[in-house]
Amino acid sequence: MALKPRNLNSQIAGALRKSQIALLDVRVDRVLKLLSDQQLVTLAGDQPDSPGTISVESVDLPMVWQDARVQARVSELGQQGIAVTMEDRRRSVAGMEFELPVLTIRYQI
Repeated sequence: MALKPRNLNSQIAGALRKSQIALLDVRVDRVLKLLSDQQLVTLAGDQPDSPGTISVESVDLPMVWQDARVQARVSELGQQGIAVTMEDRRRSVAGMEFELPVLTIRYQI
């Protein structure tokens, strides 16, 4: 039995909303994992050239930076003396210029 067009439209719209919410949650989780205590310690150990600063590229940043969960974690880190900012960094690859979103994490050593 075929659904009425109005009912089908609302089901399609509902499925799209659920999909978008799920995708946003995945992106937020990725960024929160980058900002986890253990990951920050690991990243600091991997970047000994720049003591006091960690830089991490993440394509998810622009889409989730304003999310309350991400901002809560940034604020929590700020209370511990760790500054987290999002910046766009230019990169040249094969003669083409790209702007990549980068998390810059500054801490005291």
